[in-house]
Amino acid sequence: MSASKGWNLPGLACAQLIMTSAEHRRRWSASPFVVRHGTSPLGAVAATAAYGMDGVAHLDALVDYQQRGRDLFAARMAGAPAIGYAAPAATYIHWLDLRDTRVDPGQVAERTGVIGTNGSACGTAGFLRLTLATSHAVIGDVADRLVDLVD
Repeated sequence: MSASKGWNLPGLACAQLIMTSAEHRRRWSASPFVVRHGTSPLGAVAATAAYGMDGVAHLDALVDYQQRGRDLFAARMAGAPAIGYAAPAATYIHWLDLRDTRVDPGQVAERTGVIGTNGSACGTAGFLRLTLATSHAVIGDVADRLVDLVD
């Protein structure tokens, strides 16, 4: 586990390993030194701060903010029933089913300025994958552009 996703610390090189058995500890001890001791000092300090009380409160507020962003996006996407959409249960990854719109997911960026991932690259042709870890203002603008795409 690591603080990489929750606190946006991926480049600081500090993951944590939870070993639950003697076999895990034996295998870990047999791994190369560089694997066992590759943590950066800055990463260790950042992870310690993230897991502290202020960091937990920050993460709780962020999770709430992202939920409100998902709710906003879902409400706006209701204005485009031709686009198949179900709000994700968690995180900020959204999938739009464009198969009934006759819009090629690969053309969405060119037509709207909204950059997503063509679902074909993920094994899901006809879908657009959006990462919406951003402000509510941007989420609203993205949704409005997508709704206009099929109006």
